[in-house]
Amino acid sequence: AADDWAGQALKLASYQDGGWQYYQAQSGWTAWIEDEARLVVFDGAAWTGAASGVSDPDQLGINATADDTNRLALASPASLFNHEGAGHQLKVNKASEADTASLLFQSNWQGAAEIGLVGNNDLDVKVSSDGQTFVSALHVRASDQAVGIGTQAPTAHLHVEGAVRVLAADPDDLPSAAAVGIGALAVVTSFSIYPQLAYSDGAVWRSVKSNAVVSRV
Repeated sequence: AADDWAGQALKLASYQDGGWQYYQAQSGWTAWIEDEARLVVFDGAAWTGAASGVSDPDQLGINATADDTNRLALASPASLFNHEGAGHQLKVNKASEADTASLLFQSNWQGAAEIGLVGNNDLDVKVSSDGQTFVSALHVRASDQAVGIGTQAPTAHLHVEGAVRVLAADPDDLPSAAAVGIGALAVVTSFSIYPQLAYSDGAVWRSVKSNAVVSRV
């Protein structure tokens, strides 16, 4: 406020009956600033952008009711988080290693699956049949990237707690050995007189037991 308005900062000025009248703004009053094309609101001490006045609400419900735990609640057929010219990250942060940062999938408000960092910094994919007890189906240890299937304590780079089943096929139905690469495994169902485990050497499939070629593809 300057010149004719000197000393009247933050007030509204109206010219009438040959002079200026001043009005003390009240909390919640709004105004439109034409040359800046923006809405401002008086918060009791200053005029601020209307968006700034509501950018930090305690709770926000979009077609849903937010509460003290679910402070952001949304009811919608889908949600879209789009990029703004490049990539986009969805971040779930936790305070310490012992806390949880995860995505919980529910069915009729009962937990069925959870993906994230649950009580440590290892990645877990957990499932539950009753919404109470969760079992780790896949575990990736952060310290050495060891993967456990059915176990949270892998003792090798890949540790499967249980039987493993690989492809079983006739020799002519095996995928291309060149395509799957060296080290792929499969069970050949009709080689010699009984099924045999075979591996790809990158060119052909060979019997693990005899090293004989079982398929030339």
